[in-house]
Amino acid sequence: MIKGKMLKSVDAEVEERVSLKRRYLKHMQEHTKCHCFTALFIILALSAIVSQAYEVLQGDADFADPDAEAVIAFDSVYYSRLQFDIAEQLEDEEANEEESITFAYQWKDGRNEDILTPENLRTFCNIERIVFGRGDYGFAPCDTSDPNTTLTCVQSGPLSITSTIYRTHNASFNYETCDLLPEEVVTNFTSLMYSALGDDVSSEFRFFVNDLSKTTITRSVLIVSNPDFDTLVEKVIEIEEDLFEFFDMEATALRSVYRDTAVADNIECSFFNIELLNNEFERLLPSDFIMAFGSMTFVGIWMGIYTRSLFLTVACTSYILFSIPVSLFVYKIIFRILYFDFIHILVIFIILGIGADGTFVVIDAYKQSRLLMDDEYERLVYAWSRATATVFNTSFTTVVAFVVTGFTPLIPISTFGIFAALCIATNFVFVCTIVQSTVINWERWFVKTPVEDIDPELKRENSEQNMHGEFKSDSDAKATLEALVDTHNRTFENYYIPFVLKYKKALTGLGLVIGILGMVGITQVSQLTKPEQWFPTDHSQANFIEDLVLEYLSGEEEEYALMTVFWGVDDIERDIPSRYAGDIENYDDKVIFDDALDISDYDAQLAIIEMCELIENRSCDLETCLGFTTIALPETATYNGTCTMRDFHEWYNFTEDLEDINSTVFNARMLQFVTENPDYIPHVGFIDGRIKFFSIEYRLTLTILAPGTDVELYIDIMDEIVKEYSANSPATAKSVNFASEDFVEYSLEVSLVETVTRGLAITFPIVFAVLLLATGNWILAGFSVVAIAFIVITVMGFVFGVIGWELGIAESIVSIMIVGLSVDYAIHLGHMYTVAGNAEGLKSREDKFHYAVLTMGPTVLAGGLTTLGAGAFLFGAQITFFGKMGVLLTLTVCCSLFYSLIFLMAVAAWLGPEGTTANLKYPSCKKE
Repeated sequence: MIKGKMLKSVDAEVEERVSLKRRYLKHMQEHTKCHCFTALFIILALSAIVSQAYEVLQGDADFADPDAEAVIAFDSVYYSRLQFDIAEQLEDEEANEEESITFAYQWKDGRNEDILTPENLRTFCNIERIVFGRGDYGFAPCDTSDPNTTLTCVQSGPLSITSTIYRTHNASFNYETCDLLPEEVVTNFTSLMYSALGDDVSSEFRFFVNDLSKTTITRSVLIVSNPDFDTLVEKVIEIEEDLFEFFDMEATALRSVYRDTAVADNIECSFFNIELLNNEFERLLPSDFIMAFGSMTFVGIWMGIYTRSLFLTVACTSYILFSIPVSLFVYKIIFRILYFDFIHILVIFIILGIGADGTFVVIDAYKQSRLLMDDEYERLVYAWSRATATVFNTSFTTVVAFVVTGFTPLIPISTFGIFAALCIATNFVFVCTIVQSTVINWERWFVKTPVEDIDPELKRENSEQNMHGEFKSDSDAKATLEALVDTHNRTFENYYIPFVLKYKKALTGLGLVIGILGMVGITQVSQLTKPEQWFPTDHSQANFIEDLVLEYLSGEEEEYALMTVFWGVDDIERDIPSRYAGDIENYDDKVIFDDALDISDYDAQLAIIEMCELIENRSCDLETCLGFTTIALPETATYNGTCTMRDFHEWYNFTEDLEDINSTVFNARMLQFVTENPDYIPHVGFIDGRIKFFSIEYRLTLTILAPGTDVELYIDIMDEIVKEYSANSPATAKSVNFASEDFVEYSLEVSLVETVTRGLAITFPIVFAVLLLATGNWILAGFSVVAIAFIVITVMGFVFGVIGWELGIAESIVSIMIVGLSVDYAIHLGHMYTVAGNAEGLKSREDKFHYAVLTMGPTVLAGGLTTLGAGAFLFGAQITFFGKMGVLLTLTVCCSLFYSLIFLMAVAAWLGPEGTTANLKYPSCKKE
């Protein structure tokens, strides 16, 4: 009795939902224009509001996991120092802002000879003197650090191979003339240099060479300064333009000037400055965004060809594009996420394909309803029900894939996932509303010819059965299947369907083989072994930093990882809302200090000095440490590690012993120490008159661009040192930690791997659940999940195993997107296979396969070609992130078309469920 009441309650709820749907669609049919224009007004209003309220590109964000240990440690140091009582002294006190310009030289023909010859040095000089030509002091000496140097000053120093050698011949050399040096001057210098290299692993000459006996490459660094940073950047850009002119380098509309080779005499030159790199990135963005307009144009043209209607093409393409500003309204005004960067623009390429796919589903469903029914309202119910169910299934799974991405702690990737999910959800709402009413208007206004070759009685019966929810007889089901064949899908009927039915076993085997090969390729997924590249390989900035650091025996001290070991911080409280607002300058993270820290305790002082010794004396094998024998960079003429407490002890010259003074006297002495020696201000944290933070600092024998495996080794060594220290340290100096920007970079690599792994692990079970509900059949859902899994495996196996991608920022974003983009076509076809049995009364697997292909095959193919064309335009982009996005889109579409139209349909035609086999059991609104 209770069970009966429950079933009646369920039936009542189902009937109510059906009634609501029919009332909504009846209103749409009777007031189509009003419905269409009201929706359009709302779309335009929301777009106008968000465009007036906010800039599109807005804010900035760290590509770092705020919960990662390395990031917490690094930020603990940063935010602690901001709270120092003398924090303002931490700012750069130099009167001038400085920028370095680095020149790298190599033989233009790649010969294996020493590059340091008199002729080449003269070439170097002629190139570098261009920089001096933009200085306000000309070739007269000036000091970049002198407060009285108030104009643009250019200076060469010990890091310029050109001035270093020229000044052995002429001490006053300053690039005014570039004479040919005598052969013996160069020979004497190189002999002395190579001799010194063999005797001293810390020789400053290692900066200039790539071998101990000769060098085929070399480099110079010049310093440009100006009191005003903006003026300085303008000067650097002017220098860049002069260099372009000197080397006769030119840009074209879709080709960066840096892709021209800079050649002078026998030398190939490349030059680098971080501001020029940022400027180049901003310079390429507009040209790369031209590709987006190309994609839009392609989608419009293809939609016009497919629909054969200018009205539908213009209207539906506009709706797809309007989903972006409407989503921005929700994103910025409702969700209050203001951060929006260039990677978010990539959503346009995704939404063009997905939006066109949904539009094609609606149009095809409405066109096919003309073949089956004669009542306009019942046609609308049929088309709306089929289209919304199909598009919902694909939209939901794609939204879930991006929502999962939204939960990553990496704010740029998280906000990208959120925005992409909003765009897809908005597009689904459009499919349910304005697209449907637009299609009705199109048919009323432009389609005048009725379909004459379909049995009127069949159409009338289909309309009545659709109205009353009745099952069709076998004969009616067969007649419906025959009626679906038209010019739209006749190619599928005549060629595709016979081919798949004939070779279904072979096609299934082919899909399995390709999937297995993909599994082999996916084992090649690895973290970054070299710096992530954002430009093409022929772009001179692409590999500059990598070559600059890794090709030489060693670099200046800034090319080695800087590590801070610190005491006094327990934890840090994060200001997450500011991160989503993109307000990177005003993060309000709060440091929680360790109240137990008391460095006035003599035992604590000795423990800190012991930590210095543990770091300085920790040995390291030669291969890992680039020829050095310790993890800490050895002392040189220009560098020495900072052991703050030991230096304080050496400075201390008061009559009372440090062991005997109280904390008040100790703090006064320490304050005097840092006042007299300002370099130590960052290491002694007086906060509210008490020392709450204390640090030491070392350069590691780890280059700043070392692969993650090397960085991980140094982190492990430091963990061992901290563990050894903590075993005997007093409670007053227990809270020790270490931080480095390079450790933060490594933590990003780890976070990217975790993001991809977590995204796939969460998304696949949800995809299976959606497939199970969409198909209503355990067997078909299982086949579909296998097909989608093979799509993901094949795509990732190809890009990582064949192309050789490594898991960086761009690869992580596109890898997460694969699942979302892979489900569409398999769900479309699987859903229609189920509809063939549940709604149309078809029982055999061949008939179900036949129905699914006739109703959805052309739609799937059209949607695939749309995304394929939209993604192909990204191959013309110069920023590699966009190019990788193009590879992902085109490869995913190709694999999706194969595994849905070929593999899944072949499996369904061979082993698919017949009748009601393996169907889910749940209450139905259908009348028996």
